[in-house]
Amino acid sequence: MEKAIYKLLISIPRHGTISGIFVIEKKYMKKLLEEKIEIYLGEVLGKHSEVYVTVEEDEIVEITDDVTVVEIFENYNLYSGINPFEYVSNDFFEE
Repeated sequence: MEKAIYKLLISIPRHGTISGIFVIEKKYMKKLLEEKIEIYLGEVLGKHSEVYVTVEEDEIVEITDDVTVVEIFENYNLYSGINPFEYVSNDFFEE
């Protein structure tokens, strides 16, 4: 189970920007990008914003997969902003 810290930055025209820093297993990030899964984020940018996104490779950056750094990040709960994996369906994680 290889995890990494990722930074997300998506510009939504006329509404704003969605950003986040989070940890996820690399295999799930690969699946999200390769399968171009659409995610419904709700009204994260304000009332009536109804945001749907398909995360593109240029909107996500792997910060590090260093095991020590990832453990510190998780232990100190350094997550920030939007984690798109909190919005995918439960069956996304099934093998």
